[in-house]
Amino acid sequence: MARLVFSLVVIAIAGAAHLVGLFNPLTYRLIDEQFRMLPRPATGTILVVEIDPVSLRNIGVWPWPRSLHGRVLDQLAAAGAGQVVLDIDFAATSDPAEDMALAEALARSSVPITMPVFRQYSDIGNGAAAVVESAPLPLFRQFVALASANVSPESDGLVRRLAANQDWGDRQWPTLAGVLAEVPDDDTGSFYIDFGIAPDSVERLSYFDVLVGNFDPSLVAGRRVIVAATALELGDVAAVPGLSSLPGGYVQVLAAESLLQGRTLSLTPPWIVLLIIAGIALAAVRVFDRLSWPMGLAIILGTTVALLLSSIAAYTLMGHLLDVMPWAAAIVLAYVAALTLRIDELAVGLLVQTIDLRRKNAFMSRVAEHAFDGLVTTDAQGRIVTFSRSAQRIFGYAAAEAEGMRLDRICRLPGPESTLTRATTPSDASPLAVMADRAPFETVGHGAGGVSIPIDVAVTALPDDDGASFIFVIRDISKRKAAEAREAQARTRLVDAVECSPGGFALFDAENRLVLGNAQYRDFLSAAGDAMVPGADLRNIVLAHAAAEGLSADRSQQSLKFWTGDGEGEDLQLPDGRWLSAGHRKTTDGGTVVVATDITVAREREREISQARQAAEHASAAKSEFLAMISHELRTPLNAVIGFSEMMAQKVFGDLGSPHYEEYVDDIKTSGEHLLSLINSIIDLNKIDSGSMELNEQEFAFEPILKKCLVLQKPVIERKSLQLSVDLGPDQPLLMVDQALLSKAISNVVSNAVKFTPESGRITVAVARGGDGEFDLQVSDTGIGMDAAGLSKAMEPFQQIDSALSREYEGIGLGLPLAKAAVELHGGTLLLDSEPGIGTTVTIRLPGSRLLASAPMAAA
Repeated sequence: MARLVFSLVVIAIAGAAHLVGLFNPLTYRLIDEQFRMLPRPATGTILVVEIDPVSLRNIGVWPWPRSLHGRVLDQLAAAGAGQVVLDIDFAATSDPAEDMALAEALARSSVPITMPVFRQYSDIGNGAAAVVESAPLPLFRQFVALASANVSPESDGLVRRLAANQDWGDRQWPTLAGVLAEVPDDDTGSFYIDFGIAPDSVERLSYFDVLVGNFDPSLVAGRRVIVAATALELGDVAAVPGLSSLPGGYVQVLAAESLLQGRTLSLTPPWIVLLIIAGIALAAVRVFDRLSWPMGLAIILGTTVALLLSSIAAYTLMGHLLDVMPWAAAIVLAYVAALTLRIDELAVGLLVQTIDLRRKNAFMSRVAEHAFDGLVTTDAQGRIVTFSRSAQRIFGYAAAEAEGMRLDRICRLPGPESTLTRATTPSDASPLAVMADRAPFETVGHGAGGVSIPIDVAVTALPDDDGASFIFVIRDISKRKAAEAREAQARTRLVDAVECSPGGFALFDAENRLVLGNAQYRDFLSAAGDAMVPGADLRNIVLAHAAAEGLSADRSQQSLKFWTGDGEGEDLQLPDGRWLSAGHRKTTDGGTVVVATDITVAREREREISQARQAAEHASAAKSEFLAMISHELRTPLNAVIGFSEMMAQKVFGDLGSPHYEEYVDDIKTSGEHLLSLINSIIDLNKIDSGSMELNEQEFAFEPILKKCLVLQKPVIERKSLQLSVDLGPDQPLLMVDQALLSKAISNVVSNAVKFTPESGRITVAVARGGDGEFDLQVSDTGIGMDAAGLSKAMEPFQQIDSALSREYEGIGLGLPLAKAAVELHGGTLLLDSEPGIGTTVTIRLPGSRLLASAPMAAA
């Protein structure tokens, strides 16, 4: 019974809404979209002679002398027009001679001619209006047929319907469209015009072209011609669907085309709409009452799509406009009615679930309060909502103190600035929501009294009705961090001690596998290449070294005995001439410590003394020759180290085994690339100092050079959260420079700025024109800065401001000297301005002769 009552309510609501026209806007919108989606061409039966802007401009007066219309009629008749419709108002008298000229043209025309009659409102005084009829002058009516030119808009102000014949009460007139389509006089039914027929597909001629005979008569022969105004300034415009507006003559043409193509569209009769609404309501309420709400929504969506497709099919295939909006509304109302029927049942179930949920929430609250890790919940803006006992223990705040506090007061969040100050709305893209998608992260907590606490934080998002809330699981890792610090310190001390050893030092385990070796040891066996990695067997390292050096079998065995200790007490001469002495000691766990000392000085002191004078005379040449040789000898194995480490990292021949190997491979590649860069820098500096460096000068745009240098530093800039600003000015000149050398100089300057600027610092790169036309590139940072002594030291090769072995910053002190030498080779200067704790500004100044094109850059 309840289903029947709700079905009747649906029928009443949907039916009443349809009858009062509530669905008309949606129905008209659907019809308009169908016109737009499914255009069709005109038949080609009708030709429009347009009173267009060109004709108005060429004739030069308005209204036109009526003799011109007579001449146009003569031209159309001579071209063989089938009929002519003049959509022009001839109700008023003009010059008698002109009227007579048109009447004579009408009288002699062999083509049927139709003129319009109008029914329109007219002011009769005292604020009143009356309907008056306007018809051509009697002088013209005797020679022509008459037809109605009236069109009427719908409730939305758009012209949608017309009839082939219009009933004016006391008489019936054919419409201009009916005349053009040659519809019988007894057809009085109105129809919806098919505005899907493209107006642009209707053949047209300009009035002036017809007047002067400038047209192809074959375009007119046998066609039905309508002469109509299309110029907007004449005001004969109607608002129509899909096209915004259309000249009145074209409305008549599209209506005639609808008649000619059998596209006199009709809308579903109201009684059929109401009948289908009743059927939908009676069936849909019963169906929806048995389905889940998602299934119901799916049925609504599918049915709506089906109705829309049916409407399109009916319009395309049958020329009928289905009024589907009331049916779609009936389906939605039936769905709402079915949901309403189930409210009581759902309300009872919801009460039971609420009781159970409260019990579970109480249990989970007790679990959270007694958890080891601190649990903190916040709203979407980061304000603390709950603060567990463990959180109180970690941070030293009571729950009452913490609740309502912003989370970033007790926990430093990732990012260069406070994350929460940027989280102004509870959206999925907020910074807190982004953190919820990340793995747990380490940060620093701020306890009561300003105590800093190292913590681990994991974030989980909990969507709710208000947007989102977040759970922070926080663990105090103070003990772990202290243990890691002690371990790192002990390891650093061990590594430093090993590296500081004056000779080669290596430690092998009980199986003679390499545990660690210092730089001197690696240098003695550098030819072993990739074979000398942690975990490698000592014998394999030595044999790989011997094979790489091309040693004979005897010398390979001698080398093997020396390094394994079987030749205890014997010295070894390396292929490069150095002499070594080695000692071997066993460790408590069965391992072996190998200490190798370079005794070349002692062995060759006498020979060096005798050759000292000759060596001094040829020192410069020897240095260049040595650097050329070492560049080859070191670059070749380094390229192999880098290449093979890349192959191992990419697992070209399969997995490496232990996960630690992959870390070591990255270390090998990074170290090799770093060493290769240092070697290249030393070689370049020596070439410049010796005068053997020649500039490869070409024209280059400066901006790509700078961008390439900045891209190389991008990973470090992002890792240190540095702020980088670049001001290149509105235009940049072409430079005549050695691109590779200048790029290296700029890269060294930018690299120094990035290296010596602390996290969240700022680096500024700017280009300006010097007072004498020089080209200046300034790189400024907010780094550690230098005093006057440091400035002088920084420009000397192989010098570091901090020369301690445990210094914070890497490098061998070639960056600025090499940059200075490269700039001076171009005839420029490199200037330093620095202040400790404030930052440093480096200016690369190239002479104006290096600029090939002047550009409006800012003056320095």
